[in-house]
Amino acid sequence: MVKSQIPTSDDNSVQPTDRRFGFEGDTKCLPMYVKRTLDRLKLKIGRAQWLAITDQERLAIGRVSTESEADCLSAQELVRGILRRYSAEPELLPASVERSTDPPAEVPAVVTESALEVGFIVDQEQWSKLDADQRFALTKLVDSGKQNKRKRALIEFLGEGSERKRGL
Repeated sequence: MVKSQIPTSDDNSVQPTDRRFGFEGDTKCLPMYVKRTLDRLKLKIGRAQWLAITDQERLAIGRVSTESEADCLSAQELVRGILRRYSAEPELLPASVERSTDPPAEVPAVVTESALEVGFIVDQEQWSKLDADQRFALTKLVDSGKQNKRKRALIEFLGEGSERKRGL
């Protein structure tokens, strides 16, 4: 890819899609909306790679379209082209990861269980009120090592009043 294909801050033809959740306070980590885009592309960028690229390049990656197969192929080349400038390559992810970018309409058991681990109950009614980005975030935060972020995300998405009462 040539550098001219990276949108600049004065490029009004591209609308910003930077949706960083409050629980993602550490700006050194890839935002969930970028992780979701990369998952759709079946690519993974490590934290060191993310930190090596410019803000404009990060913005370009966050703004790519993944609506069609052609969009995805073009976006994959953009990501690869950006990383090659830094002598890096993205990791390829299995197709199963792409399928998880659109969480199901029904709350997954693994989300319910991981929410209980940090003192929250996520029922179908609450899950239905979440948007696709919020659902994606909760499905990505089910690993045991992500309990603190998961709890902050649940507070942000459901409110502190959604925490289950101790002893119930």
